Amino acid sequence: MPTIIETSNASDVSSPSLGDRVAANNNYYDPDMPPPGLESCNEPQVQCPTHTTERKLLTRMDLRIIPVLSIMYLFAFLDRTNIGNAAVYGLQKDLGLTGIQYNTALTIFFVPYIAFEIPSNILLKRLRPHVWLSCGMFLFGVVTVCQGLVQNWGGLLAARFFLGLSETGMFPGSFYLIGMWYKRSEAQKRYSFFFGSTSLAGAFGGLLASAIGKMDGMRGYLGWRWIFILEGTLTCLVAFFLYFMIPDFPEEAKW
Repeated sequence: MPTIIETSNASDVSSPSLGDRVAANNNYYDPDMPPPGLESCNEPQVQCPTHTTERKLLTRMDLRIIPVLSIMYLFAFLDRTNIGNAAVYGLQKDLGLTGIQYNTALTIFFVPYIAFEIPSNILLKRLRPHVWLSCGMFLFGVVTVCQGLVQNWGGLLAARFFLGLSETGMFPGSFYLIGMWYKRSEAQKRYSFFFGSTSLAGAFGGLLASAIGKMDGMRGYLGWRWIFILEGTLTCLVAFFLYFMIPDFPEEAKW
């Protein structure tokens, strides 16, 4: 009986079908490819001007935007929290405040501060940022000075209410302006630097109040009054200079 010898042929070797090749391609992972359905979330690609590079442009933005907004918010946070230092130098005793009255004066600040955040950003879009933010800073500087002139609990309540009203646009307005200048991947670090200014206010606010408190009795004013008056006056002076330094929206920039 003849022996049948099976010989292997190249054509007999099973090769991947078209369906297998398509499935293999579909299983290929590309780390730069966004997940399905998120293609529309990609950041828009903006071409950098030919006379500069993206790194130089980003550095220029960092120097012109973040320090200015951080200084503005530092003074806003300082004027908001200096009532605690004023209490140490005799505010409650001089005005005859109870614990509940003092806590009410602290809390009423946040009523207009929260309620008018959205209307404030609407006005920010209608007006130029350097006008709205610097004017708001000047106003809460004036209100801070007025806190040092109050004579009773009702006056302190009114001053704290208008302080919250005038500061309402500082935080959301600054966040909105930073978001208009930077891409999402760039803005997070800038937000951190901006919000870090509150730590500086907390670090140096007590030292500044301690130095001002030594003016107790000068010109007939107690030390807690001088804390409000001098810090509010300094805020108004800085607001004047920031009027010329706060950037507007990118399409209005001249630098």
